[in-house]
Amino acid sequence: MRGSLRHRLATLLGELTTDGSFSATCRAPVHDLAIEVTGVGPLRLPVSASQAIELRRLARPARYGRGEDTVLDRRVRDTWEVARRRVRIDKSRWNRTLIPVLDALSRDLGIPDGCRLRAELHSMLVYEAHQFFAPHQDSEKADDMIGTLVVILPSNATGGELIVRHRGTESVYRSSRSLLTFVALYADTVHEVRALGSGYRVVLTYNLRLAGDTAATAPAVPASALMEAANLLGCHFAEPADVAPWRRHADPGQPPDRLVYLLDHEYTERGMSWSRLKGDDAVRAGVLRSVAEELDLEVVPALAEVHEVWDCIENDWRYQRSRRRQSDDGFELTDLIDSNVLLHLPASRKDRSVGFDAEAGEHELCESTPSVKLKPYQSEFEGYTATPATRWTAGTGGGSGSVAPRPGLRRAGQRQPGGSVRRAVGGWWSGELWRPCRSHRDQDPGGDVGPILGHRDPPLRR
Repeated sequence: MRGSLRHRLATLLGELTTDGSFSATCRAPVHDLAIEVTGVGPLRLPVSASQAIELRRLARPARYGRGEDTVLDRRVRDTWEVARRRVRIDKSRWNRTLIPVLDALSRDLGIPDGCRLRAELHSMLVYEAHQFFAPHQDSEKADDMIGTLVVILPSNATGGELIVRHRGTESVYRSSRSLLTFVALYADTVHEVRALGSGYRVVLTYNLRLAGDTAATAPAVPASALMEAANLLGCHFAEPADVAPWRRHADPGQPPDRLVYLLDHEYTERGMSWSRLKGDDAVRAGVLRSVAEELDLEVVPALAEVHEVWDCIENDWRYQRSRRRQSDDGFELTDLIDSNVLLHLPASRKDRSVGFDAEAGEHELCESTPSVKLKPYQSEFEGYTATPATRWTAGTGGGSGSVAPRPGLRRAGQRQPGGSVRRAVGGWWSGELWRPCRSHRDQDPGGDVGPILGHRDPPLRR
């Protein structure tokens, strides 16, 4: 019954969507874009091969971020970057095109009408034949940055498609020979630039910064949906947890103390705010916050890391032609052996969340998009051994960059008959609902009532 409650809530929230997508595009004439590059002079559009060669001569190999480091590895990113200080754009003229384009792209991304996007120039890139950028995600360079705008200048180049992927959906964007091509994408999407076939391509990239509150201006939700969500949440906190007695994160005879709802987009800690939720997340979180207030529940945002251990079979094994779901690592995933979800509170909440348990139990989890459908940020496979299974545990595998919680879904672990595979899918953002109760344990120095998780005593783990 309890699993049915959470499933019904996940289904209800999953049906609350916006008209937006994870990426959007449009095209515009070139007449408002006046660019001058120190050492080259004014750029003529479409970009000629001779001017592209001049830009390439004063550029340097482009670097990229890996964890806290900025590195140069042309096996991952092979393109040229012109120093931003060399690039001058006539903004008053450019804004005649850029501002209407941003408004159109904002609508296509599902950003509410009360919010606006601002574009901040980040870099000028020059691609020549065979250059590319491998699949990656963009780092959020400011607290209010939610995405990236790519402006592809017209040229006669071939190839070099921009591929953007999110939750199993892929969009392909190509340039024009005579028009500016604009592509806006959320920062957590995985995207890549395929190798350029011939010619040269010049690209401007912008950081997209959000002005406004996506939660406050999210589309209205039908009253029936709010009533149903309130009923399901009320039942969740009223009925005993349906878990086995040996499960360490629940008392089978007591109702749960919280619900953890996993959002679809990824967020970093610096950008973790109700006001900067992306796409459908803003609508769904808005419902939970509204219902929580009605039911006297506390809502807290947190980063989540999902680790899973799966049975798996190598694709070239006996079931090579099987129609079972395949992972991206050359394995067919069969049965889920074990999983855990580790939660990380933002620094601003840690002093208030007395009794917070870093690990969420299965009976607390609710997700509209199952983690198994999302791409893991890290995976490991262990060959044939005598051990029956390998468990993924917090802190196992990966460096500080890849394992650092970036919201999104993470799958983390599998094994093959006679061996094991470990897969780490990462962390995404979750919203937690707690049932507050007054006692001497949950009073903070300011006298506010914080949440108490009565039967959960383990300390917070990172």
